Amino acid sequence: MRGKGLHAMAAATLSVALAFGALAGCGQQGHTQEPAQEEEAAAQEEESQKKADFNTFGGSPWLCTVMQGNVTQDMQTSVKDDFYLAVNKDWLATAKIPAGHIANTSFYDAEQKVIQNTKDALANTSLKGHDAKLARQLYDAFLDWDTRNEQGVAPAQKVVDDIASLKSLDELEAFICDPERSADVPMITVFGSQARGADASQYGTFIGFDPPLLGDPGDYREGVDKESERYKQTLTVETGLLTRLGYTEDEVKDLLDDALSVEQTLSYVQFSTAELMDPKGLEGYVEPEYTIDEIKGLVKTYPLFNLLESRGFGDSQIINTGREGQLEVLDELWTEENFPKLKNFFIARYAMNVVDWLDEESYEMYMNTFNSDIGRTSLEDEAYATVKAYLPGPLAQAYVETYDFAPTKERITALCKDAIQTYRELFARQDWLSDQAKESFNKKLDNMQINAVYPDKWKDYSGLDLAGRSYYECRSAIAAYMMQMEANNVGKPVDRDIWKVEDVLDGNAMYSGQTNSINIFLGILEGNFYQPDMTDEEMYASIGSVIFHELSHAFDPRGVLYDENGNVKGEPLWTEADRAEYDRRGEKLVNYFNNIVVCEGKNANGDLYEGEVIADISGIEACLLAVEDDKDFDYDQFFRTYAELWREVGYPKDELDLVDDDLHAPAYLRTNVTLQQFDEFLETYDIKEGDNMYLAPEDRILVWD
Repeated sequence: MRGKGLHAMAAATLSVALAFGALAGCGQQGHTQEPAQEEEAAAQEEESQKKADFNTFGGSPWLCTVMQGNVTQDMQTSVKDDFYLAVNKDWLATAKIPAGHIANTSFYDAEQKVIQNTKDALANTSLKGHDAKLARQLYDAFLDWDTRNEQGVAPAQKVVDDIASLKSLDELEAFICDPERSADVPMITVFGSQARGADASQYGTFIGFDPPLLGDPGDYREGVDKESERYKQTLTVETGLLTRLGYTEDEVKDLLDDALSVEQTLSYVQFSTAELMDPKGLEGYVEPEYTIDEIKGLVKTYPLFNLLESRGFGDSQIINTGREGQLEVLDELWTEENFPKLKNFFIARYAMNVVDWLDEESYEMYMNTFNSDIGRTSLEDEAYATVKAYLPGPLAQAYVETYDFAPTKERITALCKDAIQTYRELFARQDWLSDQAKESFNKKLDNMQINAVYPDKWKDYSGLDLAGRSYYECRSAIAAYMMQMEANNVGKPVDRDIWKVEDVLDGNAMYSGQTNSINIFLGILEGNFYQPDMTDEEMYASIGSVIFHELSHAFDPRGVLYDENGNVKGEPLWTEADRAEYDRRGEKLVNYFNNIVVCEGKNANGDLYEGEVIADISGIEACLLAVEDDKDFDYDQFFRTYAELWREVGYPKDELDLVDDDLHAPAYLRTNVTLQQFDEFLETYDIKEGDNMYLAPEDRILVWD
């Protein structure tokens, strides 16, 4: 469900920091909400207005109303011509974009309510459980600037000096295979546990690579662009820390160039962002699986097996990798000739990993560099985001213990069951769908696991102790504990009662093929998405449409690769004829979107949006099917609630970039195009041929009739 409201722009308090896997916190002196911060807020408002001056008109058949500045309160609106604008005009014309974000959405409102409620839970000292204590200890350690400033950069100095002292490849191997010395140093390879593709009931070991310093492996393949903003920011942060550790600026540049050279070699066997975003590019792709003996034939010089042993994965028998050829490149890198580059790679990766764990100077330098274009949230929110990112389970348990969500869990579970039954009826009505597909689809629905709101069984953090630790020590201890939990899974049965996604405070929902589960997280159940007193119409249009959307993904070209137990099958669940008809309908949808003009010189990207548009339309189609026998159903309330759910205003440049960078269509199209497919909508507002919202039956783009 990761739309523009649910991805980093609105769901992450620290969008850039999250992209690096490092969140950071909250200070004392100079960090309170005092008059000085009012001046900062005024400056941010001025900057916001500068960005708003970039208006882009010329859209067809609708104005791109999600761009800040394109909607004014004196506009004349009509539900027959632009339903999204007519419903949301006042909000679109007046909504402000919060600091630290590139857009304001319904998701942001929900997020803020969760943040405030969670802060209250953290402050609730009556919660004496171990998990609440852990969350509180990390939060407090982050705020303890006296200790952090007293330590300064000494923790990093020790590790960097250790790496710099290494004189041979053998010494480098000894270093990385010693978890006491290299625990916080990112490796070339990363390890984890995951359900096997061929047998989702058992854990195997996953071996992959971390994202490179510049973010996108594709950016390396033609050489490093040293004029890019990301390179300049990375160099600024590396220089800011490493010059404090004894390096000159020229030495830092050379060190970073060496590290990026290693990452360039790795980039050819990693998926680029473009490849991951291509809806058809990875269709049908299954992660390669090897036995440990097969791996020994692929990796001969890189110390992979010593690393596995040192990190607790020594008993691994089944290995998954992210892409064919990933492991073969390791021996190419691990040579005496590359030894100086490898040393610098580890120094650069370590520096970026821990820079925000250190003192105030390092932290502020890091945060201000990577958030220079969108501003900063409050430091209190940054502290909360830190706990949420690195202790999501314990924080969520504290939240659940503070408030009673049992009625919410019951209601959302019932709505998920309703969605499952409705999709049975929807598939039964598809004359073009084969009996084989219908049987397979119903089997998946029969075995669908409902993960609603929060789990009944949580991961065990009883062995983690943060008492008396500095913030650096807390982060190090958490990382080591997480690694041990992953290692402990290997070779054991998958416990499906423990959810795959631990951060249930995330404002998100998803379908998981690996577990054949529909997942509706607690963090989305606020604001426009869910209120306990919602009418049925509001409930179906808000969180109901989200649930029905996600369920659709179980039966798209990716979802049909997984059977009812989450196993990857050799053949999809439908026939070649089913797929051909699905593709024919999808092509009609793609062509329709490709002819929509977002603004002058920029069309919508139907090829990119296809999968998510199908889920949007299918979700509303299934909602309408679920209520078709309710003679008193208020369709006007339903459709208006749906339009309000997707309200969004963002900086025009960012919204324009997202046209080709987001799998989801712009929010105004997610509303207008979706709703114009249905007779119930057209009849509710007496929309006729000639109105912008009208779409003739023969031109409609439903995949499921």
